[in-house]
Amino acid sequence: MNGVWALSGGIASGKSTVAAMLEARGAKVIDADQVAREVVEPGSEGLREIVEHFGEEVLHPDGQLHREALGQRVFGDEEARLTLNSILHPKIFIRSLEKMQAALAADARPIFYDAALLVENGAYKNFDGLLIVAAPEETQLSRLMRRNELSEEEAQKRIDTQWPMEKKVEVADHVIWNDHDLDHLEAQVDAVLQKIANSSHGALG
Repeated sequence: MNGVWALSGGIASGKSTVAAMLEARGAKVIDADQVAREVVEPGSEGLREIVEHFGEEVLHPDGQLHREALGQRVFGDEEARLTLNSILHPKIFIRSLEKMQAALAADARPIFYDAALLVENGAYKNFDGLLIVAAPEETQLSRLMRRNELSEEEAQKRIDTQWPMEKKVEVADHVIWNDHDLDHLEAQVDAVLQKIANSSHGALG
C-alpha cells in the first residue's frame, strides 16, 4: 500500500521494542497482533469460528480466547495452524486495511504495518518498503524460552515455523540488528527513520 512500510522480523527478534521506539519518535504503527486480538473478542465472528473448529477448551471461563491453549493446539500441527490462519488472516487483513486507510486519511507519516509473516506470505511486496528487525537465532531462542517459559525444543519449534532470518534480511530495504544494547538499537532506529523521511513516500509530517 502506498504510504505504508512493512515492519517484520523473526519471533523474539525485538520487533515490538523497535515498534515502540518508532511510535515514540512520531511514527504510526499498526500492530497486526493487536488487530488479531480485536477480531477474536467475545461475540466476534472470528472467535465463533475458532470455537467451532477447536472446541470450547480454547476459551477461558469468562469467554475470552485462551491463547496459550490455542497455541498448544496449533504449534507443531501444520493442519491446525493452516485452519487457524484461514480463519484469522482474512479478518485481520480487512481490519488492518481499514486502520491503514484511516491513518493515511489523517496524513500520519511515516506509517508502519507491523506483522510477523509478511515475508513468508509475500505481503511485504504490497508496501513502500520492508524494515526487518533481526537477531541471531541463538538470541531468539534464549529470549523466547525466557519470555514464554518454553523448553528449548518448544521454542525451536516456534522459530522453525518462520523463514530463516537470513532469507528475510535478503529482501529487506532496511535492517535493524537487535543484538547489542538499547543505545545501539535506538541509533539504528533513528538512522532508518531519517532514510525513510528522505524517501518519496515516508516524509515525517
